[in-house]
Amino acid sequence: MDETIVQQFVQLKTEQDEEYQNTREQLDSANKELDEKGKEVKEKQKTIDKANKLQGEIDGLEKEKDGLSAELKTQQTELDSINTQITDRQAELDRLTGQVDEEKQKPITLTAGTYHVDQDFPSGTYDIELISGSGNFFSDDLNEIFSTRSIGIQTNKNAYFGYGDELELSGSLKLNFIRKGD
Repeated sequence: MDETIVQQFVQLKTEQDEEYQNTREQLDSANKELDEKGKEVKEKQKTIDKANKLQGEIDGLEKEKDGLSAELKTQQTELDSINTQITDRQAELDRLTGQVDEEKQKPITLTAGTYHVDQDFPSGTYDIELISGSGNFFSDDLNEIFSTRSIGIQTNKNAYFGYGDELELSGSLKLNFIRKGD
């Protein structure tokens, strides 16, 4: 019986050794699998960290976009206000330009005396018309007698007077100078 016990003991020991070896292999395999899963977890954690970092950047960009949108809205309001002012000023300029053009078309009435171009009236081309009286008209380029009688003229068309020209009207002469379109 001793031998049977020894054989049983050896067989039991062999079975235990095999079971231990199988368990050890399973444990090693499980540890290896655990290490691989740990590496996967680390890689996934890196991906999550990158995603979180990107999300933070996205959030920052969203805040910046919101700030820029608010600034754009403010600047658009300012631009609209400026455009309104420009429109108002343009209307005022158009109105004043019309008044200036209207004033340019109004005749300048001169009576006997001496006048200097660009001091007493602007240089330019004028039609000269007799209003009343008679007398001589002198300038750097003209010497005319204005009168309602046959001896004188009543109009002079396209007379040009430049800067510094001197005009002299004598007698009871009263003339209208009507500026031409220049």
